[in-house]
Parts: sequence; C-alpha cells; structure tokens
Amino acid sequence: MKRLALFALLLVSCASKPRSPMQSLAWVAGDWVGSGGGYTAFYERYTIEKDGSMAMEFFDDAEFTKRNATGTIRLEGDVIRYRSGRSMWEASNVKKDEVCFAPKEGAKNSFCWLRHSKDAWRATLQYPAPRERSVVYELKRRP
Repeated sequence: MKRLALFALLLVSCASKPRSPMQSLAWVAGDWVGSGGGYTAFYERYTIEKDGSMAMEFFDDAEFTKRNATGTIRLEGDVIRYRSGRSMWEASNVKKDEVCFAPKEGAKNSFCWLRHSKDAWRATLQYPAPRERSVVYELKRRP
C-alpha cells in the first residue's frame, strides 16, 4: 500500500511540472553532417545551454574547427524563436518529432525539421514567390 501511495505522489508531482516547449527540440542536440540542396556536405552543431536555450554553430569543415556562423533557439515568453545573423523565425508548429518555423524579421523562407530517428532528420526550406521553391537537406549524426 505504501508503494502505491508513493507512486501516486510521484505521478502527481511529475504531472504538475509543465514541460517546456524547448524540450521538444532536444533531439536536435549534437553534431550533424548534412547534404542536399547542391551541397555535398555541411556541418552543424546544436548545444543545449544551461538556461534551456540552444546554441547553434555552423562549420566549413568535417573536424568542426572552422566556424562560419552561429545562432540561437530560445523560448521568449511563450514563443520559440530561432535567430541567426539579422534574421529571426518563430516556431509555428512544435510536435514531438517535428518543428516548423515561419519568417518574422530579415528572413523570407520558412522551414520544417522532421526527425526520422535518433541519428537522422530532414530540413525542408520553403522559399516564396517569385522564385518559389523547396530545398531539402538530409542530416545524419556525426560518427
């Protein structure tokens, strides 16, 4: 009987803690090698910071030593924002294995990330008219 009461107390305490929307993106943390969209390979790193935000680094080399750009993904109020350079996107759809971002400042394209497995995901970028097009990138976890 004591075990059942302890289990019920544990369930109540876990249920009372709201899950941060940023936790839905934890699967993207790590080092990734991408290809597609005219690239034979590109390199990205996503790191979860102490404050729950995510730091992004983009590299020119497979050794992840020549960084060429950075960005952040963070919860601001109740909105997840992706910032890189002077551009900002806001999450418009967050699910367990998928997130989509819509342009808000300095950007025109939207994009969605879809996780296939713990070691693979796809980024699909959608560009508006007049040169309307989609570009698909496949990312695999760095060995």
